[in-house]
Amino acid sequence: MSIFLNKEVKEYTQNYWFGLALPILIGWSCSLVSLSAVVARNSPEGENTLIDYFFFTCFVMGHLVIWPLLSWWLIQRANETDNIARLKGASMSIKLYLVWLLLFIVPSMMSLFSESG
Repeated sequence: MSIFLNKEVKEYTQNYWFGLALPILIGWSCSLVSLSAVVARNSPEGENTLIDYFFFTCFVMGHLVIWPLLSWWLIQRANETDNIARLKGASMSIKLYLVWLLLFIVPSMMSLFSESG
């Protein structure tokens, strides 16, 4: 038995969650896969190779660049196809990204700069 009474409600909910979850999952998956690759490498301490720098870059770009760019792309696609549910989901993803920046990234950057100066 389906929990949805109406097919339109089911479609709306699926599109909303697609717009919300897809950018978050892809961005964080890229970050976590890159982080696990860096941790799994057996390189001597203090000696980073080009591959290590590539994985470090992918780790940072996953949740700071890929997540908002994918959300923005989904918003553009939702505007073209008039998919309101996907538009609202992708907009919520951007809002969650801004909360992520304000609550976690900005304070950690401030503490990093205050310790180094």
